[in-house]
Amino acid sequence: IVAISDMQKKDLVEKYKIAPAEKIHVVKLGFDLEKFHINREAKRSQFRNYYSIDDNTIVISIVGRLTAVKNHSLLIEAIKYLKEHYPNLKIKTFIVGDGELFDNIIQSLKDSEITSCLPDGENYSADIIFTSWRKDIDVINAGSDIIALTSINEGTPVSIIEALASQKAVICTEVGGISDVVQDNFNGILSSLNGKEFACKLY
Repeated sequence: IVAISDMQKKDLVEKYKIAPAEKIHVVKLGFDLEKFHINREAKRSQFRNYYSIDDNTIVISIVGRLTAVKNHSLLIEAIKYLKEHYPNLKIKTFIVGDGELFDNIIQSLKDSEITSCLPDGENYSADIIFTSWRKDIDVINAGSDIIALTSINEGTPVSIIEALASQKAVICTEVGGISDVVQDNFNGILSSLNGKEFACKLY
């Protein structure tokens, strides 16, 4: 049996009891991260100029499928908390990706005071901008200040590996294989699945 992280192997052995440890081998994913290292300042200016974002605005981005395990509702809950408790904080959130929960997420925002811009929209002054799928994640990372991951479970967090390669701050839920990549208060911040805690750590 092949696992893609040490933590995933531990879960397979101890939590799910799939097989004994000697039958599970860890083969970590391979990445070409060069594009995340180069021309970061130019890419940052490109991204922020396109969306008319000034230097004083904190950009939080999350990349991934809009599906239950990715738990985007936690990030939205955190953004609501920040807007309520820190009204002078200038933040903008980018949700990169698509999936079966897109309509549900949009509806949840309509029931709140958070404004949003759909992938085909031009309301870039909105609190949350949906981009759908993008291939230029290196540009999005460069333009962002914080990359978030709110998953309920995760094998190897690709978006966080790419964020770290982009030298960006990361905040993630402490689940699955995330702790194989992120060491709390060293190269990122880990949070529980509690929305208030996640918001306070974003702040």
